[in-house]
Amino acid sequence: MKWLLTQISEGMDIRTRQGLLNGLAGKVGKRMDTLLIPLELLCCISRTEFSDKKTYIRWQKRQLNMLEEGLINHPAVGFGESGRKASELSILLAKIEESESLPSSTGELQRTECLRSLREIAIPFAERPARGDLTGEVCHWADGYHLNVRIYEKLLLSVFDILDEGKLTEEVEEILELLKSTWRVLGITETMHYTCYAWVLFRQYASTSEQGMLQHAIDQLKKIPLKEQRGPQERLHLKSLHSKVEGQEGSRNLTFLQSFLLPIQKWAEKQLGDYHVHFAEGLLMMENVVSVAMLSRRLLLEEPEAAMQSICVTDRDQIELYISSSIKNSFARVLQAFDKSDTRHEHPLALLAVETTKLLRKDSTMFMPILSKRHPQATIVSASLLHKLYGHKLKPFLDGAEHLTEDVASVFPAADSLEQYIISLITSACGEETAAVYCRKLVPYQIESISGTLVMRWLNSQLGRILGWVERATLQEVLKVFPCDSAMFT
Repeated sequence: MKWLLTQISEGMDIRTRQGLLNGLAGKVGKRMDTLLIPLELLCCISRTEFSDKKTYIRWQKRQLNMLEEGLINHPAVGFGESGRKASELSILLAKIEESESLPSSTGELQRTECLRSLREIAIPFAERPARGDLTGEVCHWADGYHLNVRIYEKLLLSVFDILDEGKLTEEVEEILELLKSTWRVLGITETMHYTCYAWVLFRQYASTSEQGMLQHAIDQLKKIPLKEQRGPQERLHLKSLHSKVEGQEGSRNLTFLQSFLLPIQKWAEKQLGDYHVHFAEGLLMMENVVSVAMLSRRLLLEEPEAAMQSICVTDRDQIELYISSSIKNSFARVLQAFDKSDTRHEHPLALLAVETTKLLRKDSTMFMPILSKRHPQATIVSASLLHKLYGHKLKPFLDGAEHLTEDVASVFPAADSLEQYIISLITSACGEETAAVYCRKLVPYQIESISGTLVMRWLNSQLGRILGWVERATLQEVLKVFPCDSAMFT
């Protein structure tokens, strides 16, 4: 069953087990974790055990690559005087691969001689003190952690149910306990385990969209110890682990935690940066994604500042960024919808006020209860921003309003209704006294003041018209009474 879980064929599983038993022959009493597995497999398994040459060559290439990655590439400790030996090792690996293209007898002889020389060079290489100054032991395998972590990631994949990739297998606890026995071999620490496990679970969620996988990933993120909770040896070990990532801005050196957590944080921030779209029907998912973003952020804040310049100072700052980004994106979509729709029957600003009210109502009832858990003033931030965005669109209309018109009669009540709703939300979120402070920060639409001015202007114009009518009516009456004197008035 285990070979099924790890996606290894039954035949390969049998060959590997037999090879390991042959490799252990004559080594009774010695630690098994000092066994250089790829080398032992190359020496103990012959091509006759494979059904065809192509399969054997592919298998052999994989073992040679493992030796090269494990002993030469990404060293944590320089080779020093062993630099020449490292070159010899690379040459031997190439000759073993080359032997397959030679005639049968010649190729087998070259392969045998190269394997003998390879053992003489590889064993001392494998026993170089790499973590000896940190753990008091000799690292018998890779100096650099890149290969070991990749191997451990592959091992962790065995926790998933092969019949339902969105679930963990029933034997997950037994598998994890078994994998724990590889920690010393691969140089895995508690922090590295929880980080790798969270990453593997997160990737499984990304491929299956099963909320259970995301929740499991969150559980593992919570278990990753903070820097102060790690022992001094583990802190030194993690500090020594680095990887280089190539991007549009050039290469970038990342720590162990950064290499795993930055992609997770980037994904979470992309989702939350437009939460109106991504979580329109999935509030539980949004709550989980917020947890992922905050947990990864908490851990990354402890990493070197040079690589973390984009991280805000506080959780509240980060939540405000999510609100600002998503509100602006949603408001922009509303504007785009108006550009494509027919607004001849009502002024666009009146319709925009109605749609903005709907957007704010949805935001305050659906999303703010989640974000308010980490930012008590989240509703105020959202309402204030929408007040500002609509205000920018409204201002040119207010500045150009000189008379009472049908457009003014349509826009002013809608804009005033929106502003009153915004003020009521702010008041309900923090109380009247505190709300007064936040409301003073808003740039008021001044609908009442401008309306009063326009009404007075309209009344004055109407009064002038009435006075004109009165004067004309009076004149006509005078002419009727004194028709003979009409020339005096012409």
